[in-house]
Amino acid sequence: MKSRRTARWLVGLLVLLWSGWTVPSTADPGQSPSVQRIVALAPNLTELLFAVGAGGQLVAVADYSDYPPQARQLPRIGGYDRFDPEAVIAARPDLVIGWPGGNPEHLLASLERFGLRIWLVDPRRLEDIPAALETLGSLTGHEEKGRQQALAFRERLERLRHGSRLTDPRPSLTGEQTGQEGVTRHVPSLNVAQSVHKGVPRHDSSLPQDVGAPVHEKIPVQANKYEPVRVFYQVWHKPLMTINGAHLISDVIRLCGGENIFDELPPLAPVIDPEAVLARNPEAIVASGMDASRPEWLDHWQHWTPLLAVRRGNLFFVPPDLLQRHTPRILDGAELLCDHLEQARQRR
Repeated sequence: MKSRRTARWLVGLLVLLWSGWTVPSTADPGQSPSVQRIVALAPNLTELLFAVGAGGQLVAVADYSDYPPQARQLPRIGGYDRFDPEAVIAARPDLVIGWPGGNPEHLLASLERFGLRIWLVDPRRLEDIPAALETLGSLTGHEEKGRQQALAFRERLERLRHGSRLTDPRPSLTGEQTGQEGVTRHVPSLNVAQSVHKGVPRHDSSLPQDVGAPVHEKIPVQANKYEPVRVFYQVWHKPLMTINGAHLISDVIRLCGGENIFDELPPLAPVIDPEAVLARNPEAIVASGMDASRPEWLDHWQHWTPLLAVRRGNLFFVPPDLLQRHTPRILDGAELLCDHLEQARQRR
């Protein structure tokens, strides 16, 4: 039961990174009245507000708002998906920052009925984060700080793009193999119960000691070092969960010259079988887990010796807060991931 609750929580965090940039529900930011009391309805919104210098105006935040450390001292209004409207109202905010991809519509509507001013922020691509910083800076009276933070993010993102752009000098290839535009197709719903295989998805985290299933080698032993690294990103182990190509983390994988092996699956965070991973034979497996510690279950893949990622020692860990929150810190996670995928290329 605990594992299932944890999995649902992780899915919620992943959804937080997905939904599209949303038009505000109230006034234009350039005409905003003075804002003194703010409530943030999701952890990443808390972090973004601190980034633009508005942390001192926060009077209440959603659960799991733990960065920067000052955020841990702020009053809570409940989880992003089940916040208490009465607690929000009691905080007497003159601005509520929400996100429609995770805050239930009926709860947002209850705040609007009470007359609270609500602004919805919901970026899904790396390029949307600086736009969010600029908007929040303007809304909260920190326009210059918001612009500075946005500029710093864009410059750092461009440096990462430049560093991960691999050009193959061989005339038989086409040149740039990475630096692809982020996928922005709409995924209409999140169905964590959908599996790659028909039937009930596997929920047993123990991996077999002896795997004899045939593996389709998708990357030859002498693979060109400029080809994208084929990546399996593991969200959780019980059930085995990954992401599709519309997810922000897939955007980061592409930034680093990688390719998500489950890019085409319809659900944002699909449940899969270990055999599906075996069949697609990733060159690298990346996991984040629940905290800053490398999850033990990442190394369970060592039993799957036919996997290319296992044979080459490409089992990598990136702390979840650096990839699973849509804030400036995601570029810290991107740097780590790019370093890991460069190691994978060097091991070809």
